[in-house]
Amino acid sequence: MALPLPSTLTPTKMAAYTDCPLQFRFSAVEKLPQMPSVAMVKGSFVHLVLEKFYSNNEFSDEPSTLLRECMPLAKPEIIENSEFLSLKLNESEVEDFFRGSEVLLQNYLCMEDPAKVKAIGVELQLENDFEGIPLRGIIDRLDEDQDGEIVIIDYKTGKAPPSAYVESRLNGVKFYGLLLELNLGRLPKRISLLYLGDKVTVDSSVTNQSLNAFKAKVKAIWKAIERACDTEDFRPVTSRRCNWCSYQEFCPAFGGDPEKARLALLG
Repeated sequence: MALPLPSTLTPTKMAAYTDCPLQFRFSAVEKLPQMPSVAMVKGSFVHLVLEKFYSNNEFSDEPSTLLRECMPLAKPEIIENSEFLSLKLNESEVEDFFRGSEVLLQNYLCMEDPAKVKAIGVELQLENDFEGIPLRGIIDRLDEDQDGEIVIIDYKTGKAPPSAYVESRLNGVKFYGLLLELNLGRLPKRISLLYLGDKVTVDSSVTNQSLNAFKAKVKAIWKAIERACDTEDFRPVTSRRCNWCSYQEFCPAFGGDPEKARLALLG
């Protein structure tokens, strides 16, 4: 019996299939819950603070002061979030969580001057159909530069990857570039990954040639997903990412049985 296709293709799902097809099956097809990590939830909080920060982009006060003022505005939302609650942090761990978040936000201020940023969209949700492939993505920030060109900004709360992995990390923002072309009829001039963990910026220009190559990649990955769903053939790929995978108990690479995932869904 064929497995259902995901309702949409997102940058996260695309990366998941590329990294490990079996993990993609568990997360995107069978939709097994994943245990959130402190780093994951901290990333959500930092994104939320920056969203509030740039929702009012008139910086009459010192940016660092405004950024600190945005933190208590965002705290109630994250504290009540189910993923934050599932971490079951004690009082000391909660303090470490917010202290670490503040460090990342201060790192951000070392990377950009907010007074020079013209944000025209924050947490921008885009959807469109690309040759029968339902695409969906959320752009952290969309800027307009001094020449009126569009720039995509993507915040990363970890550290920059080794050079061998940079291109794969850029696929996510290239995905947003494709969505912008489909929705606005315009290409971004540049895409920037801001790694707040070690204050590293990775920039890449966008051209018709590079976007066409990415379109071919999207189509190839979607065809592979269709084939895998039709045959139920999702094979594991082991890597250091396995150390953080929520599905090891179902993975044959770790002695598990993928079919037990369905039983887990049934309760």
